[in-house]
Amino acid sequence: MNKKTVYEVRFVNNINIDNLLSKKNWKDANVLSDFYLPWDKKSAQETRFKALFDESYLYSIFYSKDSNLVVLENISEELDIAKEDRIEIYLSASESMDEYFCFEVDPYGRVLDYKAKFYRKFDGEWNINQLIVESKINDDGFNTAIAIPLKALKEMNIDVSRKFYVGLFRADLEDSSSGLKENWISWIKPKTSEPDFHVPEALGFFSLMDVQIVFPVDTTVVPSTF
Repeated sequence: MNKKTVYEVRFVNNINIDNLLSKKNWKDANVLSDFYLPWDKKSAQETRFKALFDESYLYSIFYSKDSNLVVLENISEELDIAKEDRIEIYLSASESMDEYFCFEVDPYGRVLDYKAKFYRKFDGEWNINQLIVESKINDDGFNTAIAIPLKALKEMNIDVSRKFYVGLFRADLEDSSSGLKENWISWIKPKTSEPDFHVPEALGFFSLMDVQIVFPVDTTVVPSTF
């Protein structure tokens, strides 16, 4: 197995869930700023990511600079979000991606959620319960914060006491006279000839720090295979 990049998620106990975008929430989080355009020679628009967790939620925030924002004022169905600028998070319990879960969020905080099986077998009927999202458009792009309930991760068969697979992406659309251009931004550089996030090579790892201390009863330490 190829070595994967690991992002360490720190524990906090003071997240203001009613104001997820507040800078105070994220001051102790590790900053991830290495994002790429794997299928393009130019540099990606700046993207920064942070994540934290507490006893109830896994929190994530994207800071997305965007000089050419593409967003629809109104959408008629969830799939319309795929026509906009958006951030994306994929979660999988296994490298094989035999079952994985996707959240695509536009600058207004509207969510396209679905589960899938490798390869590209999508179930758009699946929806996550109690997901909390805040997103705000600003002068140079948009910021998006998400709170995923830990009990929802458990229902996805994701064991937070171990490293688990995560994909972090942006669909950066560019509106021009020749039509929309799709710039695909990724944390990991997949070694595919064509743009494709739905492959194991696009996933890294999250590791929740001190999780056994936070959940001494509910988690069981399993010998890691990583």
